[in-house]
Amino acid sequence: MHKKRVKLTVIDNNIEVLFPLIISYEPITLLFDNYIEFSSTSIIILPVLSKQERYIYILEPNNITDNTVIFNKVSEVSDKFYNNFFIEFTFDFELALYNKHEEHKYIDIIRNINRQELYSTKNKLNEIFSRDEVENRELVLCLLDINSKIDEILYILKPDEKLENSMPAKSIYIGEEGIFALVFNKLDEKDFLILKATVRDSSGFFKFAVKCRYDLFYQKGNNYLYRCLFEGLDSELEDKVIKFVFRRDREILKEINNM
Repeated sequence: MHKKRVKLTVIDNNIEVLFPLIISYEPITLLFDNYIEFSSTSIIILPVLSKQERYIYILEPNNITDNTVIFNKVSEVSDKFYNNFFIEFTFDFELALYNKHEEHKYIDIIRNINRQELYSTKNKLNEIFSRDEVENRELVLCLLDINSKIDEILYILKPDEKLENSMPAKSIYIGEEGIFALVFNKLDEKDFLILKATVRDSSGFFKFAVKCRYDLFYQKGNNYLYRCLFEGLDSELEDKVIKFVFRRDREILKEINNM
């Protein structure tokens, strides 16, 4: 008997996050606070840490007794991306498909978006703060707070750079190597996609764009789950993603522990 809280993501017409107790891994058996009725079109996702390796399971309910549900595993992710650190986090972003002969056009867009982030005042202040100069600490914290508010205002006022022929998508998981994405139409088979995202958490937000390889992992109804693996993400932006993942992980642990 395991008896610990886990985070379950249920995708139907929206994305719902639940925190049931897991009481068995073989078979996966979850105890919910209330009776749960899953739709026949629901995609149910459970991340699991097993023997120091990370897995993602797609589940289907097999037996429901009161608040206890026994699931079948219908699919499993255990490749390189998901063996490394990732976090469950939902946010909206854009993606656009392109072939190799269009690459230069999109590389210019990626560079422009990332340049704005890397050379922003916010980034320079964070760089100063990371040096941990104690005598300047309070001043830099004050400047960061002021700049964060200014960035929010500019973000709202400034026209955002749009991707040509882009489509909306939602992140389900994000990690240092890519994003596990939900889209509502099957993607055409192209060489690559460009992904443009604004990632927010309690400490603020940052923007980035990156070229990705992608493949369809799972589909049910009009919901399509894709693995989008980053290619050539700037090391500073990769560092931002990693720091974000660990901050968000601590927040989720607090959420679970406070339940």
